[in-house]
Amino acid sequence: MASTRPSGDFESTPDPPLPSGYGAKRKRISRACCLPGSGKMCQSCIDYGDNCTYDRPMGKRGAPPKAQRMKKEVPRAQLLPGGLGHEQILQLVNAWHTAVYPIYHYFSWQHYIFDVHEKRYENDAAFRSTVLAMCAIAAARIRDGAYQLVSGYVGETDIPVDPDVLRAAAVASLVPMPPNRPFEFEDLRAASLIHVLGQQNGDVELVQLSLARYHGIATCFKFHDERFWPPMLAEWQREERRALFWSTYTSDVFISLLWGGMIMHRASQCHVKYPSWRHDEDNTSGETHWIVGWNTVTDLYRILHRIIETEEHQKGMTLAHPPELPLEFAEPTVSLATAWPAVRALVDALPTQLRECAPLSGDVSRDIYSYTAANLLVTLQAVRMAIACAGPLPMQERCAVAGELLDTLSRIPTAYMQGISVPFVHQLGAVGSLLGGVVQGPLTVSTYIHVRQILLTLGNILSHLESSLKCSGGIAERLFEHVARIDTFMQAEASGRGQELLQDAIHAQRTAPKAETTSIPPLAAHLIPSPQLAAERPNHVATTPSDQEVFTIPDDLLQDWLFPQDQALFDSLFRGQV
Repeated sequence: MASTRPSGDFESTPDPPLPSGYGAKRKRISRACCLPGSGKMCQSCIDYGDNCTYDRPMGKRGAPPKAQRMKKEVPRAQLLPGGLGHEQILQLVNAWHTAVYPIYHYFSWQHYIFDVHEKRYENDAAFRSTVLAMCAIAAARIRDGAYQLVSGYVGETDIPVDPDVLRAAAVASLVPMPPNRPFEFEDLRAASLIHVLGQQNGDVELVQLSLARYHGIATCFKFHDERFWPPMLAEWQREERRALFWSTYTSDVFISLLWGGMIMHRASQCHVKYPSWRHDEDNTSGETHWIVGWNTVTDLYRILHRIIETEEHQKGMTLAHPPELPLEFAEPTVSLATAWPAVRALVDALPTQLRECAPLSGDVSRDIYSYTAANLLVTLQAVRMAIACAGPLPMQERCAVAGELLDTLSRIPTAYMQGISVPFVHQLGAVGSLLGGVVQGPLTVSTYIHVRQILLTLGNILSHLESSLKCSGGIAERLFEHVARIDTFMQAEASGRGQELLQDAIHAQRTAPKAETTSIPPLAAHLIPSPQLAAERPNHVATTPSDQEVFTIPDDLLQDWLFPQDQALFDSLFRGQV
């Protein structure tokens, strides 16, 4: 038969025949450099000081095995920072529950504490990040004196692990970006907790970066819409997701008010319900659950969000912005003239235990109502200031709003202020920015004495709260020094009756006994009524009766006024307004 092999350049030739006796094994594979038993070593092994191959262990043949996909158990000592054992975790978790949980309502507590007792953090990396972040926040609160008025509670010397070590461990435990595994709900919760830790430590960069991480993971989950949540979630799991969503929303608005920046949540796209009492399954029969007050605080932050967006807030601001859209697409505005009565009615409808703070008892089930009330009262006053300041604000109204806030603070026991800690100090910064607009404008001696009294009261509150804070920044001390410089200027410029009034006020303040720190004395009954402010004059002194001379504080005394970094919103509202 003719060959079917093609001809041409690619035609192959047959292999040569095998030699006689040639077996199937064409190459001898030997482990020895020379024949075993000869007692000799090859010259190469002698030169390198090595054993001959037949003395070496035989390696496994074939391809190397693939890496195992099973998780290797990591020793617990490598998972947690030194000194942080199970007992220390329980201590810090309980500290969190006492003072942080009523504000940052991130957990269904019964389920969470069960997982901690079962040491879920040893085998679940995402849950471990949550636990470490919580412990770091609790340790920082203890360090900053949040519990010093709680009878029998731990102090700074009893913190089981250095708060800075816990902070570093919590940040290091976060899932890398991009992730090396699928995101989990605990990753979302841990990111939000880290921003709370940044607030406590005054670390603005950590706050912003952790919020950005939270929003990135939330976007992957479509967390803003309950329709995209896993359908098999138990009711308590849905409730704690709702609580996490709205708690982080309020922080988003709060951070925008403090340090500027955009509010990342868009209210019209928040398709998530409020949490209910089923969240912690600890409802007492016949009593309004404290979560009702917590949800009202969320309402107030949503109102603040709308005030920030409204057109009236933008009046007088010279920031760059894109061209206006056609009128048909304009943003709806808020009627701020009627807004405050509506807000006040919203809060007044709550039961008394959610609007008044009882003395700290040490019973978490009772104190949680007062923590909620304290948070509600201060947030309400922030809304009050934002509404009042969204338009031109006369001097008298500025003083009245600031005095109203300080009167509100006088009804809050100091223990709750210390428990809320650094966020509470930032809230007080709004008063300083509010009064900054008064001091920067023309004012009489009587007006200055009125403002001065409010500033000193604010300074006393801040001084007490800052006394135990690691990251306070010395706000109270700077405030007192600033008032002293203005005192010197006013004493030099005032004359006659005005000078006498000022000297009397300064003397009374210096000789007054130091107030106890258990509470703040009511302010309104002691304030001097402010007269109408005279028209602004180009010179320091105007031709009016001596006690009504009008002064304008020189610019060199207005440098570094109070809070140069905080209160971006409130500071912008007062620029150029008189």
